[in-house]
Amino acid sequence: MNAEFKTIEKRINRDASWPLLKRIAELKQRYIKQNFIYRDLADIEITTDRKSPDLIVEAILEKYDEI
Repeated sequence: MNAEFKTIEKRINRDASWPLLKRIAELKQRYIKQNFIYRDLADIEITTDRKSPDLIVEAILEKYDEI
């Protein structure tokens, strides 16, 4: 699964108990570093930005059918 940092930030902002919320800059740096690694290793990538959970499931099932 792949999402832009803005999407991830929006999702975690819903939960004020997240300790990393106070360190958004650090979180963004980790995202950039880890996302590069994940994308390099992934066989399949599904972008989740601006998609409902139902659309994400459909995308997963489509990719699964292609395997």
